[in-house]
Amino acid sequence: MYPGYNLLTTGVSYLGGYESPIRILVNVFGFSLWGVLTMIFGYGVFRSKLLNIPGKTAGIFLIIGGFMVYLVSLFQGPSKGGLYTLAGELHNFFANYPFIPIGIAVFLLLFEFAINKRFRWLILPIILLGPASLYLSYQRAFPSGELPYFGIYQRASLTLPYIIIMLIAISLYKNTNSNKN
Repeated sequence: MYPGYNLLTTGVSYLGGYESPIRILVNVFGFSLWGVLTMIFGYGVFRSKLLNIPGKTAGIFLIIGGFMVYLVSLFQGPSKGGLYTLAGELHNFFANYPFIPIGIAVFLLLFEFAINKRFRWLILPIILLGPASLYLSYQRAFPSGELPYFGIYQRASLTLPYIIIMLIAISLYKNTNSNKN
C-alpha cells in the first residue's frame, strides 16, 4: 500500500494510522464506509418481512457491529513506534471487538435459518465459515504472544464473516424478489 507497509505482517489499522500517507482514503472509504454499509445491511435484516424474531434481533446486532466498525474510522490507529494515545486505544477497542456483535448476529441467524425453510441452505456455510472466523478473530484480538503473519490472520478474520453476510444478502434479495412476482 505504501513503502514500508507489509500486508503479510502488518494490520489494516496502520493504513488508517497517523503515519500513513493514505489514512484519509482508508478511514473514509475503508472503515467508515464499511461500517455504514454494515449498519444499512443490519437495518435491512431488521426490517425484512421474511425473517422472524431471531433474524430481526440479528439485525440489531449487525447494526451495533457496523457502528463499531464506523467508530474505527474516527480514531486513528496506533503508530508503528508504539506511541500510546487514547485515540489509539479506542481504535484498537473498536477494531478488535465488532466480531462479538457480528458473531452473535450470525449465531442468531443460524436459529432463524433452522426454522425458516427458504434460508436453510445457509446453515452449512455458517457452520463451515463461522467457527473459523471466530477462531481467527479471537487470535487477532487476544494474541498470546507474537503472531506471525498478523496481517493475513486479520484479513481472513475480517473476510470470512462478510462472505457469510454476502450469502445472506443474496439470499434475502432473491427471496424478497421471488415474493413480489
